[in-house]
Amino acid sequence: MQTPEGADAPASTYGERAAALARLIAEGRLAPPLGVTCRGRKGGAGSQAMAFISAMATARFIGCRYFHSPFGTVAHAEGSPTEWAQRWESFLNLGDGEPAVPSGMELVRLSDVLTNPTFYSDRPIVIAERRLHVPSPDGTRITDGLRSELRAKYWRGPKASIPLHRGSDRELTVALHLRRGDVSRAQNGERYVPDQRMLHQIARLKRALAPFGRPLRFNLYSEGEPAGFRIFAEAGCGLYISTDPFETFHNMVAADILVGAYSMFSYAAALLSEGIVLDHRVHAPAHSGWISRRGDGDISIKRLRRALLGRMGWRERWAWRIRRVLQRGTASGR
Repeated sequence: MQTPEGADAPASTYGERAAALARLIAEGRLAPPLGVTCRGRKGGAGSQAMAFISAMATARFIGCRYFHSPFGTVAHAEGSPTEWAQRWESFLNLGDGEPAVPSGMELVRLSDVLTNPTFYSDRPIVIAERRLHVPSPDGTRITDGLRSELRAKYWRGPKASIPLHRGSDRELTVALHLRRGDVSRAQNGERYVPDQRMLHQIARLKRALAPFGRPLRFNLYSEGEPAGFRIFAEAGCGLYISTDPFETFHNMVAADILVGAYSMFSYAAALLSEGIVLDHRVHAPAHSGWISRRGDGDISIKRLRRALLGRMGWRERWAWRIRRVLQRGTASGR
């Protein structure tokens, strides 16, 4: 399948190509110095971050080196486009410890290698694509294995000056990403979550977390005018509307619980998170610490409580059980 210049092929096509390349290497039909890199990708920081991470995963899948090419053009630039790209490069720090493309290695398209592998069999090449993809379930497994390495890179980048939207250590912080701006009922409607739908999920979260007896903090991250989100403030959420994107991303990473949106921005933050991630998808291939939605699209109260209990020490688990027994006794006595 041919992909027009500037357009992306379906993920399945990329996965099929990666599998075909892995077979060529396994069969010994490609055996020179070989690597992959991601370059020429456009779009927002989340989309580009995921493209780089996919390239890293592809290198592991096919058994070759990953070479890092710095961020090029990043959408939604504030100020100089070059400085904006450099800020995201430094902030995400995905190239930390990764080699650059060596001089003397030829940059080629994956489709060209697959079309004529014999031509490249004795040439030092680097496969350069805007996007690479590993077929499932290997993609989920390999990306999950990369997460501790990606987190270490991220936290070695400059973060100390970024404000954290949280209180005491006992407080459970929930970050909610509600995508607006370029998403509405009329524009990219398949990614639009109505306000009432999000309020329903917030109510389920409060119900799930109340028995733990810990202070709760809900932070809503979105774009637009604050007045348009008053209903969420009335529901007890702190509003972070059109906040600095680096501050937003970092607080989504640092939250105890992250409710992701139909967005590569929150997906990238979720991969870097050590908290519990409530995926927006139903029955999706789950990374460790991720919880998919129920069949009706609701957050699962049972799965969330089980995940939180799994992160607690034995004293906290005993306190939970005692509290639940007392709560049930009070309810039955009414």
